[in-house]
Amino acid sequence: MHGIWKAIGSFVRRADMVLLSLCIAASVFGIVVISSATNVKGSAQFVRTQTLALILGVILYVVFTLIDVDIIAERRELLLIFSAIFILLLFPFGDTRSGNRSWLDFSFLPFSIQPAEICKIPFIMILAKTMSIRQNKISHISTVLRLAVITVFMFGLIVVASEDLGVALQYLFIFVIMAFVGGVSLLWFLGAGAVLLVASPFLWQFLSYDRRSRIWVLFDPRIDPLAQDQRYQMNRSLRALQNGGVTGQGLYHGTMVQSGSIPAQHTDLIFSSIGEELGMLGCMAVLILLTAIIIRIIHVGIKSGNYMNRLICVGIAISNRCKLPIIPTDLFPRELADITKAGYPKIKIGFDVACLAVTAALTFFCLGHLEGLGIGTILAAFTMGKGVGIVGTLLDRHFRFVSVLS
Repeated sequence: MHGIWKAIGSFVRRADMVLLSLCIAASVFGIVVISSATNVKGSAQFVRTQTLALILGVILYVVFTLIDVDIIAERRELLLIFSAIFILLLFPFGDTRSGNRSWLDFSFLPFSIQPAEICKIPFIMILAKTMSIRQNKISHISTVLRLAVITVFMFGLIVVASEDLGVALQYLFIFVIMAFVGGVSLLWFLGAGAVLLVASPFLWQFLSYDRRSRIWVLFDPRIDPLAQDQRYQMNRSLRALQNGGVTGQGLYHGTMVQSGSIPAQHTDLIFSSIGEELGMLGCMAVLILLTAIIIRIIHVGIKSGNYMNRLICVGIAISNRCKLPIIPTDLFPRELADITKAGYPKIKIGFDVACLAVTAALTFFCLGHLEGLGIGTILAAFTMGKGVGIVGTLLDRHFRFVSVLS
């Protein structure tokens, strides 16, 4: 009994309870909205699966808090072998019903498993440990090549085994950010950028027609004008967000959500489901919560004082960031102004001031002090919208803008 209380005391001293609380809050929020998004097909199974995942996540948090992560990272060769074998299981057991082979589907499990997502953690540990060992030679060609080989190996393995380029690109993004934060010379990034720029026309030819169309559709309005193919998911997603407006239609009351009209509404497009039922306020709550988790993870890494631990925290934070929905700061106020029929300057100022308040709250809550709020930032938040509105009005009097591809 004494040993149990000692272990509990050790966990409380070493754990970051703020981070744990944020993660539990995000998970509970996710379970609630998934319950609503799957109501049309019976949500019990999905809620059970997500609840089990939450419990398992808390258990793993406790375990990894009590175990020195360096002990695990020391076995980086075994971690790499484990990751390779786990991903290779997609060949015999991968589920191809979704169009690629990203998920393992075992009949004896009530849920599917995506190896590439799980293997991000070992991948981050491998990179962090390798960079930690060679910290004094971090920009040496042997170090950079070693990191690049590990990354390219994982990237290629995921593309071949799962045919999921999107997840594979997240590994490249994690590698680039960790290398930058770890102190790799800027010359390497400039060189890699130049090589990528030269090679881009050749790489473009290797992309399938579907992947190229998904890129072109962002710029060419002539592609799928009826939104039946490449624009279908984007069109349904935007319609759901428009339906939700500012406050939403209410949980279990979304017109499209409860009729199952949004594709993958409990997975890939869950953000659109949230937008329809909880509105812009619900979407902002999600972004604030996930951003708070990322900031807290980076804060924990900075406080650790250990080079490898900092890199692991940055890697995990970036891994989480890869899954966030993208809302460009200029596009969002414009679309909201169109939906609400309110003036763009008012929406822009309100949005910027809200972001300012969120930044103040997050940095004070997660870091213990205000950060990144200079006088210029505050003035810009209150004046930028009006300035953009004035310039926009002047431009509209003399110019008409059209797509160069239309």
